[in-house]
Amino acid sequence: MIDANTQTKLICFDLDDTIIDDNWKFETTFCDCMKAILLGLAARAPEIDEILVTMREIDGRLLEELPKDRKLLPTRLIQSWQETYRIVSERRDIPVKPHIMSMIESYVWQNFEPPYLVIAGAVDALVRIRAFPNVRMEILTIGEPEIQLRKINHSRLNYYFDHIEIVYAGEDKGEYLRNKAGEFGGENVIMVGNSMRSDINPALKAGVKAIHIPRSGWSRHNVEPLHNEYLEVRRIFELPEALSNLLHRDPGVVDASPNTVLESA
Repeated sequence: MIDANTQTKLICFDLDDTIIDDNWKFETTFCDCMKAILLGLAARAPEIDEILVTMREIDGRLLEELPKDRKLLPTRLIQSWQETYRIVSERRDIPVKPHIMSMIESYVWQNFEPPYLVIAGAVDALVRIRAFPNVRMEILTIGEPEIQLRKINHSRLNYYFDHIEIVYAGEDKGEYLRNKAGEFGGENVIMVGNSMRSDINPALKAGVKAIHIPRSGWSRHNVEPLHNEYLEVRRIFELPEALSNLLHRDPGVVDASPNTVLESA
């Protein structure tokens, strides 16, 4: 009989807003692009809500229309914001100013450049998890490969992981996790992430375990879980304890309330 505690456990970590704080950079970019548009329209500038609604409509359309290897490129956001400026300008019969278009492009590119801030408590959590016996740690992230690798290497997070896998969509994460479930056994694979859409649901669909750390301002992430067979922690520094409990749980025991929120006092 194989001892479940001696089998290698694979823990896959999402990157953006799970380990690296990306949300603040996107919020800064949104504010900077809106200020550029307001500057371009001067006294005839619209309400901020008009700019936001227009941008979200354009960006939502591009997310649906673009091929998956282009959805997460900076060029999508540049196109969304520049088109927003063009549309709100045309509504007021104001000529589009080239320097405002250039400002918008520069602001978006800054979003994807250093600095990259590691979420408080993340490094300590990774160090503690790295010390677990029979554990393999991987990053499983969605994004443009060059940008994601730059984030990882610049933040020196590569030290903690055995492998880095960069994919273009949530369904690609699901396929990767299914393959790993076949290799390690579904009970020995755990996905850790902040997005219900692109982290937790792909894991649940793939038949592996999942731990949700809710942390995102993007409404696209806010979908219902496929089912409740996952754990949730409020902050990443609580993750080692949650993982320890999950890894050492008797595989023959069914948790009566698997969607448990673990929170320290």
